[in-house]
Amino acid sequence: SETFIYSAYGDDYIGKFKISEKLRKAKVIQDTLKKKGIDLFLVFAPGKGEYCSEQIDDKYKHPITNTNYKDYISLCKQNQINTLDLKAYFQLLKPNTPYPLFPKFGHHWSYYGECLAVDTIIKFVEHLHQCDIPTMRWDHIDVVDTARSRDADVLNSMNLFYSPKQNQKLAYPSISFEKDSLKNKTKVLTVADSYWYGPVYMGVPQNCFASGSFWYYYNKIIPNPSWASEKVEVWQLDLKQEIESNQVIMLLYSDGNLSSYSNAFIDDVYELYTNPKLYNQRNEKNKALRTNQKLIRETPNLLKKSTKKSQDLQIPLDSAIKIDAMKMLGIQ
Repeated sequence: SETFIYSAYGDDYIGKFKISEKLRKAKVIQDTLKKKGIDLFLVFAPGKGEYCSEQIDDKYKHPITNTNYKDYISLCKQNQINTLDLKAYFQLLKPNTPYPLFPKFGHHWSYYGECLAVDTIIKFVEHLHQCDIPTMRWDHIDVVDTARSRDADVLNSMNLFYSPKQNQKLAYPSISFEKDSLKNKTKVLTVADSYWYGPVYMGVPQNCFASGSFWYYYNKIIPNPSWASEKVEVWQLDLKQEIESNQVIMLLYSDGNLSSYSNAFIDDVYELYTNPKLYNQRNEKNKALRTNQKLIRETPNLLKKSTKKSQDLQIPLDSAIKIDAMKMLGIQ
């Protein structure tokens, strides 16, 4: 996961102007939704790069001028945007944590770190929205030296003939959720990167957030809408209706993805509420392109071609998919 190293050293820095403009729009969205009784907040999740900076190879190291994270945090404060800084929280815990917050063989925070993060998010939502949410509890922690859950997702993807010996003591709380249907009524929509998959596997949306959806990179919907007979992507929904069916909107991205924070969510929602006519015109115009992009993502041989293009051109996979989708429309 080199991107997390690059983010730690500011190699993916997009500049203060772009971050300031995105947060200006976020503030407008926050204030607009607040009038409708909906709270928006931004979460900054820790990445493995900076957290494990003492283990980074010298070839990556250089003086740090600025990072996306530093500008996001300072400008969020300046714009009075609701913010939960889990990255700073993990750095605060690091010197004295009894168990690893990041596993040796994993991309993401450890299961133990994930539990701490979820507990903190629940308390933040309760404070922000002035509500009661079912509590996540654990009375027992298993401490083992073989990774469970997603704590070995790097190792699992390496296709090694022999796996290296696991000798890191990792903690696994035996979690349970308070069963109180009267408390589980605050519906939270989460737009996030892969860091939110772990809490989904835990059952956090169903048990704490009134079964609120997870929009993975503002694209894939988890779970797929119950009314749909096939997989649905976010662009196929009525965005305004979906947003206003929730009480809280959470945007959660780790520092390695801050260069594209929220993907197009903030831009789209800002336009939706400030210039709905333009938003609807643009949405209608882009339907054919998005239909082809969806087709590519769901067709193995087409996706394979786009994946190869992204590698050959050294561009993100989404960009390669968009190029191929445009070609399918006869647009070069």
